[in-house]
Amino acid sequence: MATQVFEQQPHDVFKPVSWDIKQLESPPTTPVPSTAPAAALSYEIRPLTQQDGPRMISFLRRLFFRDEPLNVAVQLVQPGEETCRELEDYCLSSLPDNLSLMAVDSASGELLAVCINGLHEPGGEAEGEAAAAQCPNPRFRRILQLLTFVDARASAELASRFPDPADRRQLEVRVVSVDTAARGRGLATALVSRSSELAKQHGIPLVRIDCTSHYSARAASRLGFECIFSVPYAQYERDGEVVFTPAEPHREVATCILRVV
Repeated sequence: MATQVFEQQPHDVFKPVSWDIKQLESPPTTPVPSTAPAAALSYEIRPLTQQDGPRMISFLRRLFFRDEPLNVAVQLVQPGEETCRELEDYCLSSLPDNLSLMAVDSASGELLAVCINGLHEPGGEAEGEAAAAQCPNPRFRRILQLLTFVDARASAELASRFPDPADRRQLEVRVVSVDTAARGRGLATALVSRSSELAKQHGIPLVRIDCTSHYSARAASRLGFECIFSVPYAQYERDGEVVFTPAEPHREVATCILRVV
């Protein structure tokens, strides 16, 4: 099950980038130069490991937890609260898959962006629904329930396209967050592109993003992803009531995939 991704603002939409495959397959610590016309930014893409967990959580507390459209819509982090423990645990749970990445400043080592990825094996939809129902945080539970709803329908669509379960294994891009000061420099694009190469290297056929914002869905399309399922927030109800009313222009959640193997 994927979670919400990309807290991009209108000025921070992905920019089309031409990638050199040799550059993408280079060791994780190879510097990736910025192509932005703004001030030069030299950064490196490295594996994001369990040892990096505390640093990652501190980073996300400042940005993604407070900025992502659904988090804002349900007021996930209440006034006076520092974080959402359930979302922290969710983010940390993906790190053992060893598919996550981070971008750091080449000179200072400062964390600039994270891309939390996980392996999605077909057939786990019911388990995800049960976990969502048992979430003790009612605000985060609403988000998990939406994601399991999307996952069930996206999984059914994938099953119709790829009857063999081996062809439906997915690297899920679950969270992408870029430091405010580093946005508009192509970091999110680089992380998603490197994630696609990582999936290919591990023999994982599909890369998947569940886009909860207008900007992330548009960015995924530019990167060659195909939308296989979407639902407008205004049409998603539980107990007869619309659950989410995010600020404009965030009108739907969309599942996008890219075949890499």
